[in-house]
This record gives sequence, C-alpha cells and structure tokens, in this order.
Amino acid sequence: MEVKVEKQIDEARKEELGIDSWSPWSKEASKFDWSYASTETGYIIEGEVIIHLPNDESIEAEAGDVVQFPEGLSCVWEITKDLRKVYTFDTVELNADEAVSV
Repeated sequence: MEVKVEKQIDEARKEELGIDSWSPWSKEASKFDWSYASTETGYIIEGEVIIHLPNDESIEAEAGDVVQFPEGLSCVWEITKDLRKVYTFDTVELNADEAVSV
C-alpha cells in the first residue's frame, strides 16, 4: 500500500486526468484523523497539508499537487493553509514523483 504524489502538474496533465469533473472539497486550517474506505485521488487547488502516516512518515502537499490515498489507509491530516481540492474515486494512474509505503 502506497501514498503517491505527482508534484506541480501542468494544464495538459490536468486535462489528461479529467480534473475538471472531480468533486470539490474544502476545509480551514485544522488537524484531524481520516481514513479511506476506497482509493481516492485528489488535486490541491490551493492551500497546504501535511499527511501524517501510520509508519511515522509524512507527506507534504501544496497547490498544484495530485495525491493518491490507498484504500484502507488511516492517517492524520494537518492542514497548515486553508485547503481547496477536488477528488475522485475513479482509477487514476499517477506518474509519482514521491511514493511512501504504509
């Protein structure tokens, strides 16, 4: 099981992934527990987040990044700048710049 990040994607990649059709979500700066019942891929429109993983590692993501969370993952979200993102549960193949096994 891996959390994958594709950093700073461009407009062509956004179009390729179909990001304009993904669902919106936003939250103010905060810290909370979260778990994934299915694989989710999200694109950060604005803000910054640190995702604390169960193996004591963390991933930082910011506006322009795509992050994929595997089914069954439990983690802690620490939103350090108010966050706006879009997400999908559809299958998405990322060109991961970073991948952390959990």
